[in-house]
Amino acid sequence: MPNQQQESISQSEIVYTLQGCESNIRSDGRELTDVRPYEVTIGSILLSNGSARVSLPNGGTDILCSIKAEVVSSSSDVGVVEVAVEFLAGANTVAGSRIMRARQEAELSKILHKLLTSAVDLKGLCIVRRKWCWKLCVDILVVSSDGSLIDTCSLAVCAALNSTLLPNITPVDKKDSGGSGAKSKASDDFLVDGDINNAVSPPGSELCPISITVCKVGKQMIVDALPDEEICSTALVSVSVDRNGTICGVQKCGAGSLPGAQLNQIIDISVAVSKAFFAPLQRALQNQKVEGGASNVASSDLLQNYFEFV
Repeated sequence: MPNQQQESISQSEIVYTLQGCESNIRSDGRELTDVRPYEVTIGSILLSNGSARVSLPNGGTDILCSIKAEVVSSSSDVGVVEVAVEFLAGANTVAGSRIMRARQEAELSKILHKLLTSAVDLKGLCIVRRKWCWKLCVDILVVSSDGSLIDTCSLAVCAALNSTLLPNITPVDKKDSGGSGAKSKASDDFLVDGDINNAVSPPGSELCPISITVCKVGKQMIVDALPDEEICSTALVSVSVDRNGTICGVQKCGAGSLPGAQLNQIIDISVAVSKAFFAPLQRALQNQKVEGGASNVASSDLLQNYFEFV
């Protein structure tokens, strides 16, 4: 997603950005590894199993994520996760043709799907083996973005996943006909508990990683880049980090090369910076607990409004 339109800024702006990063002075006053004060709101979308919103107080970035759970038939022993990203028409996210926008939506969807499936226990989403499983439909709407699109989208997905609740489901065994000595065998049926107090989070959601993208601008490494800084970057490395500081994946973007020593430096920066990204998420989750949960739907409406059976 970086360097898509080098012509979108002038040569003087490129020089200003490069010299500013070289002097540890960025256009918004931050230092090289400073993160902007993102706000995370959990449970902002009704009729979803989990939702979150990531925004900046003064505007520029506004991303919504909604997760809807469905029980679907399955021929395997794992659940299904689908991710779809959409840029709001007229948003300051991308420029160019509709084809270019669709291509970027598909690219971002692929990155976030890989991030999610590395965290969620897909086998834990299986309800009845080779019969029924959970399908998580993750929809991300990018209303606007002021740079670091992968990072902010991953933060929204992580927050939404941590607020997602699935009803407690128990497979029902049935007995063979044969009197008191009959054996139990697996059935296609299951019982669904409609009490939201017994609902659980998707397995693995507590260790969902977020993406920290480090941009190489000139000779400097910066995080949470602005659009102009992304355009001026020669290479980007997105490092997936969970809340324990564990590295879950590394992906390089851009045409520039990086020595191995710099890659180690980038990983160290990502782990250190991840704490600042996780901080608003932790506050939002804490507020959710204090307020008694993210759901705005009564327990009696849990099945009717929250879940679809296909």
